[in-house]
Amino acid sequence: MECLFQPNAYLGDEVIDCYINLIKAQKHLKCRSGGRVHIENAFQFNFLKRDGDVEIKTEELYPNKYMTQICSAERRVLLYLDHDMVFIPINIRETHWYLAVIHARNMEIQVLDSLGTSQDRKDLTDSIKGLQRQIDMISQRKELKDHRWPDLQVASWPLREIDMGYAK
Repeated sequence: MECLFQPNAYLGDEVIDCYINLIKAQKHLKCRSGGRVHIENAFQFNFLKRDGDVEIKTEELYPNKYMTQICSAERRVLLYLDHDMVFIPINIRETHWYLAVIHARNMEIQVLDSLGTSQDRKDLTDSIKGLQRQIDMISQRKELKDHRWPDLQVASWPLREIDMGYAK
């Protein structure tokens, strides 16, 4: 809480995750006009981003001997596929947070950033690649059916910056 009272202090993952938990406690925020919403925590973003590194083989990230890691990725993928939108908070170099929305019904990734559209989105593109890698890995292990997403090729979905000029 101390960082909230210091000017120019960095809001870390813990603060963002605490706020996200407060939002999740409000049942009416889990369903929007666009459908069912899952609000991810900042901690999970790090796994998505890590998995988007194409230099690391999937077998190295998820060795068969560590089934708990595979099961964790499977739970995450199934959770996402059970929602129409997934909100993911993203931090840029410990200086700025923005929100990415995986909008399955529209088959697009929406970016809500109060600083506008000039920011580097490498963290986001890496995390989407990571999610695609997880979806592909899980779909090889089990049939992914009875989900809400019309297309599982999330890495091919367009990135759409939402104009937030009023929020600056």
